[in-house]
Amino acid sequence: MFRKVISLFRPSAVPTPKPAVRRGDFDRELDTRGWNCPVPVLQAKKSLSNLDAGQTLHVITTDPGSLVNLRGLANQPGITLVESSEVGEEYHFVLKKTDTT
Repeated sequence: MFRKVISLFRPSAVPTPKPAVRRGDFDRELDTRGWNCPVPVLQAKKSLSNLDAGQTLHVITTDPGSLVNLRGLANQPGITLVESSEVGEEYHFVLKKTDTT
């Protein structure tokens, strides 16, 4: 006697966050998710020292303290902050090593 009711409505699609930085927009990637400061900043500084002038580093972190510290790193001579964004609980930074001469 009872018929199954077929929903004519599709469940609303939950938008997935766009990736902060597309692959190919950077030369190297450093994943420090789960690490607290100062580890993300120290690792970023070390990774940047291994790059040539003009190359970029994509840093992914989950530590909110990195927001201030990585921006502070970008204020040092020879380093430029190209992009920063937040996707969910992750923070993404693209740092560029510049020629300091």
